Amino acid sequence: GHGTVTGIQLRGLPKRYSTVYIDGVKMSDPSTSDNSFYFSNVMNSSIERVEVLRGSQSSVYGSGAIGGTINIFTKEGNSDDINKIDISKGSNNTKNLDFSYGDSDEKYNYFVGINKFVTDGISAMNDVPSINDNDGYENEGLIANYGYKINNNLKFESGLRYSDSFLNYDEVEQGRTDLNNSTDDAELSYNLRLVHESGKFKNSLVYNKTDIERLVNTYQNNSKNYFGERDAIYLIGEYNFNLDTKVVYGVDHEIDYSNYKDDWSGLYENHSEFINSQYFDFQFRPKEKLYSTIGFRRDDHSIAGDHATGRATIAYKLNNLSKIRTSYGTGIRYPALYDYYYGTVLTKKEDLKPEKSKSFDIGYDTTFKKINTNFNISAFKITYDD
Repeated sequence: GHGTVTGIQLRGLPKRYSTVYIDGVKMSDPSTSDNSFYFSNVMNSSIERVEVLRGSQSSVYGSGAIGGTINIFTKEGNSDDINKIDISKGSNNTKNLDFSYGDSDEKYNYFVGINKFVTDGISAMNDVPSINDNDGYENEGLIANYGYKINNNLKFESGLRYSDSFLNYDEVEQGRTDLNNSTDDAELSYNLRLVHESGKFKNSLVYNKTDIERLVNTYQNNSKNYFGERDAIYLIGEYNFNLDTKVVYGVDHEIDYSNYKDDWSGLYENHSEFINSQYFDFQFRPKEKLYSTIGFRRDDHSIAGDHATGRATIAYKLNNLSKIRTSYGTGIRYPALYDYYYGTVLTKKEDLKPEKSKSFDIGYDTTFKKINTNFNISAFKITYDD
């Protein structure tokens, strides 16, 4: 049903082994037990495109990118067909309102998208009409993006996403009422980006913020709050040697915070962790039809210490419609704050090791123009230590 727990699995791995970004903001929730992000409250009306990278991507995207990475990009003022109002109504008393407006010129662009979705929902556990308890869901959301070109070399970009949702859900044990079971969630993320381009250099200074709050109510009408936050500062650079060769490099600083009751004392606790990272990704074309990348990353975790990951890819272009590709990468996933503080009583937290992975794949892509069809086939193997 709408609003219930939703995740995306890549390469057959559980959702916690994939990282999710919305407009460059890492969206995992430090207050969940596995530091995952749930797609339940993501509405698609303001989404411009989605990119999916499969296989271990930790050399560029850091901890958690073992199965892959999902990048979601929202609309900007220069997108097509953005000034509109959509109203729809459906079964189960479902109503949806989408409003979007934007504009752009040589100096600036802006976009605002507002969404309101309401439904009585369905019951996932019970379909007997006389005692049916529907699982209602509400979602109110805002997407706002703004960009300004300061001069020919410097521009400012910013984006904001806010979602306020409420879900009733079923109780799984007979004899208990499910009138009280609910979760009231608020998700806020925004980014500020200063981009400087000069000759062959492009450098960006980025600040990202994620703030997720959840209020969970049980069948006994007992409430529990979860607070998860992330502050991140990135310096992302790019140097183009020529049309075929460039290097992407960066320095990251991320801090995760959480506040909720632990499992063993029932007391609210505040905890945090940070990761300092450096990485580069060298992209080049050694021959006319051969493309390759080599990447490396070093992460320094406040508890788990230093770890390195890497990636190498090769693609051979058979013709304008077909190519063969292969890649090998290593990945890492650090323990969640829950693992360190809330579900255990570790006396020596350094003994809890991060999970590591190795990923190999080979594939073939082609296009049949006459029938307007793309065909892709891949074989892959991922091993990881849980």
